[in-house]
Amino acid sequence: MSEITLDAATAARVTKSLAATRLCDPEGRTVAYAMSPRDYEAWTRRVIEEAKAEVTNEELLRIAATPPTKTMDDVFKLLEDGE
Repeated sequence: MSEITLDAATAARVTKSLAATRLCDPEGRTVAYAMSPRDYEAWTRRVIEEAKAEVTNEELLRIAATPPTKTMDDVFKLLEDGE
């Protein structure tokens, strides 16, 4: 994750908001969204739990044990060819 240091006034405005905050450039275009560290941690936990519910450990182990059908060279060639 990259990091951008805000000036004190901007940090205070973003911190003051209790909800997710849309950050815009001078023309009003959205450039990012910010949320509190607590909300970010809760969101991260929820995403991880949802991912765990969709794929079991047994499925992951089976996939890891299955040899790949394409080599990395094959993949790079496909990417170069635009497929």
